[in-house]
Parts: sequence; structure tokens; C-alpha cells
Amino acid sequence: MDDIGSLLQQEEKLDRVSYPTIPLEKNFDKLRDDVLKLKNARLKVQRQVEEAKKNVEEIEEDVKKWLEDVDSIIVKAKELIENQSSTGTNWQTCNQYSKAASELMVDDIGPLLQQEERFEKVSHPTIHKEIWLLIIICWLMWCNSRCYFVILRTIVNIIVPL
Repeated sequence: MDDIGSLLQQEEKLDRVSYPTIPLEKNFDKLRDDVLKLKNARLKVQRQVEEAKKNVEEIEEDVKKWLEDVDSIIVKAKELIENQSSTGTNWQTCNQYSKAASELMVDDIGPLLQQEERFEKVSHPTIHKEIWLLIIICWLMWCNSRCYFVILRTIVNIIVPL
């Protein structure tokens, strides 16, 4: 019976997520470094998104969500860092902030940085129907041919599959 009790206690310990215990200042230094890495990754992805928008490409949904998640995590981290600097010498509060910083780095920042590495492309090319129609209308205005309806039917056949 004692064997079962000790096994249950071991299993209970395995269920808990353990966060690294790092001295308080080092923990927040690491958090600042991780936030800087996250900001740089965000900037890199944002540049790709802006370039894709200039090329009239559609941005992938997972990239949009990633940017939103990064923004919210950066705000949380800034608040945590600001709150930590104003705690003073209250050991219990400092310890809580240190644990929160560890959780933020392990649960949020780390996975977001790994996700960013998988973004080979942030968008996919699209040609909007409005652009096609504008090109076609301009072309038809310049066209003075008797086969106007044949040309129009051909153009419609090109546009419909888009």
C-alpha cells in the first residue's frame, strides 16, 4: 500500500510544470533579452508583410494572428518589468514577479520565437478581380475591332476561374 502512495506522489510531481528558478535580476535580464528578440522578430515579419501588401498579396492568417499575439505578449512583458522595478524589497512580491517572468518566457515568448522561424512566406500572391476588370475595360476602350463580343467572351472566360 505504501508503494502506491509513493507512486501517486511521484506522478503528482510529474504533472506540475516546473519553471527554472533563476536569481531575480538575471531572470528579468533574460526577459528583457527575450523581449528584444521578439521585437526584432516582429519587425522582420512586419517588413515582409508590408512588402507583400505593396505587391498586392494576401497575408496568411497565421501570420496576422502571430503579430497580434506578439503585440500582446510584449505589452505583458513591459508591464511585468515595470511592476518588478517598483516592488522595492518585498521578497514575496519579487518572487511572484520572477515566477511570472519565467512563465512568460517559457509559455509565451519561446513558442512565438519558434513559430517565427517557420514563416518562410508571410503571404501568397493574388490578382484582384477589380484590377483585372480595370485592365480589361481600358483595353476594350482602345480596341476598335469588329470582334468586340468575341474578345469580351474570351476575357470573361479568363476572369471567371479567378
